[in-house]
Amino acid sequence: MTINFKFKAERKSERVRRLKADLHDCFVPVSANWREQTTEQAISITQQAIDGLATWSLAAAA
Repeated sequence: MTINFKFKAERKSERVRRLKADLHDCFVPVSANWREQTTEQAISITQQAIDGLATWSLAAAA
């Protein structure tokens, strides 16, 4: 299945500015709650990675 998107507008147009803002809001919402939860999850995932690396042994990997 092929999806073709055709969009023509001047780079500095209001339409392009609004579309970029909408796209940004989809991936980085302004919601403080969303940002707080995302930060907490990132810290948790990072801590899990550090804990896992701390238990990793080169001898066991060979």
